[in-house]
Amino acid sequence: MKRKTKTRKAIACGTVVAGLILGAPRGDAHKPITSKYTYADDVFPIFRDRCGACHIAGGAAPMSLLTYQDAVPWAVAIRDELMAAHMPPWDAEEGFGRFKNAHTLSASELDAILVWANGGTPQGDRMKKLPTPTLSHTWALGPPDLVLQMPSAVTVPADKLEDTREFVLPTGTALDSARWIRAIDLIPGTPAVVRNATVRVRSGSDPDMLMLWTPGERPVPTPPGTAFHLPAHADLVLRIHYKKTWQYEGTAVTDRSQVGLYFADRPGDRDVRTLALTGTATAESATFGRALDRDVEALALRADAGQADVTLQVEAVRPNGARIPMIRLTPRPEWQRRYWFERPLALPRGSRINVTARQGGAANASATPVRVAVDFVAR
Repeated sequence: MKRKTKTRKAIACGTVVAGLILGAPRGDAHKPITSKYTYADDVFPIFRDRCGACHIAGGAAPMSLLTYQDAVPWAVAIRDELMAAHMPPWDAEEGFGRFKNAHTLSASELDAILVWANGGTPQGDRMKKLPTPTLSHTWALGPPDLVLQMPSAVTVPADKLEDTREFVLPTGTALDSARWIRAIDLIPGTPAVVRNATVRVRSGSDPDMLMLWTPGERPVPTPPGTAFHLPAHADLVLRIHYKKTWQYEGTAVTDRSQVGLYFADRPGDRDVRTLALTGTATAESATFGRALDRDVEALALRADAGQADVTLQVEAVRPNGARIPMIRLTPRPEWQRRYWFERPLALPRGSRINVTARQGGAANASATPVRVAVDFVAR
């Protein structure tokens, strides 16, 4: 598979400055004002709605963009990141598969930010009272049916920038019978350092993965009539990757996050299961896959290559030869997520799911293990 240059009319805004941790703010104090867009009228609403979950005081991003004074020093860097489509947490390439949880900017939103950044970064009406957003500590889908908290607080020491911890969350008497999970969410105790998280059933392996969480991403409920099965008295394993931004270097930071479970109204007649596809990526590209032994509906997909220079393309081929694009992406270890298809993909028995994997870098580099997991229900 030839490596294609990523082109997007829409780019994940939560990603815009994710790669700016090592950068330094730069401004154009004497640049003439040519932008028809202003921060107050045009740019602030975009930053608030698209970026504000992370780029807010105390959030996971290294700086807030929610005041003019905070945002304008970073304007050149924001422009450069947008133009390069560099380091976005939304790794799926536009136009190859459609997803419910895509975090993207519209073409008009992208235009407004770029013109503002290039055109002197005008503030707009200085007398206009802009709201002051605060970091939210509420559940995106409303109060969960069951909240599980880490058994105790954990501290990332002052001399560590990153750390990964696992915690067992017993459900105990709260789940005295099997239940079905339609959604799961996480509220970080200290959002500034919780970089990503997973939740799985303790007894199982990857097919029991309930959640992949990244900052700013709203949980996606399973389609009606489908749910993840959770055994009675199950123990859940919460795995959190902590990463400090530059503001917290040399500081000990404590966290005690919470996990929220949303139950299906009734036991789903179709449990969500996982089809795992494993292979390797090589410089010349390699293809691997599996034929389906039953009729299924594919609901979501996740991919892991363990490093950031592997490009994956996943497509389904029906028995009649019809090809269904599923996803094309370059996954990165720190930004793993479930990509929920906009609509379930109906794949009859005998269909084949193929993964084509290509590794960047030196031609003589060793092959890279690749894993793609497709969440599905039987039809």
